[in-house]
Amino acid sequence: MLTPYKIGRQGGSATLRQSIASDDAFLYALFVEQGLQRLAFLDAGGPQLPEVLSLEYQARLMGREAHYPTATQYIVLLQQSVPAGQMLLHEDACALRIVELVLADKYRGQGLGTAVLGHVQCRARSAGKIVRLQVLRDSPAFRLYERCEFTSVDVGELFVEMEWRPAPSFISSCVLRRQSESGHHQQVCCE
Repeated sequence: MLTPYKIGRQGGSATLRQSIASDDAFLYALFVEQGLQRLAFLDAGGPQLPEVLSLEYQARLMGREAHYPTATQYIVLLQQSVPAGQMLLHEDACALRIVELVLADKYRGQGLGTAVLGHVQCRARSAGKIVRLQVLRDSPAFRLYERCEFTSVDVGELFVEMEWRPAPSFISSCVLRRQSESGHHQQVCCE
């Protein structure tokens, strides 16, 4: 397991750490919170709702495993080790992809999302990589990503693919540093 990362934010600090088995109940509760909001919007519900959410959660886990088998699940913790959200982060040779970034409703608007994004951007900058993500077009998170200097690269009917790039001169220096450290040239796809 990786050492937890301290991340700064307005009003205090938080920690990102890899998830462990004991986080499963929190992750499911966070999913249910988001699912209830989505289904309320669709005016769905009824006595089958818990079963529907459970099946949807299992399908989501299987889909994530199929598409991002090497992704790392992180828990966003407040100062008192209170779980406030989660992030699923996939890294490849070219980029860091934020597959999911979800904060519990009561912790939104407190700078946690900005702090997590800042941490991922810093990590990408030091590796000479870009950061990619996908967001619903009408999601409030879309505005957060724009404030954090993500740009839209592909706009679909429902989703927007966004990315953040470190300054070109910084990417070049990261590429050169990695090439010189390894002693040979390697193909790096940061563009």
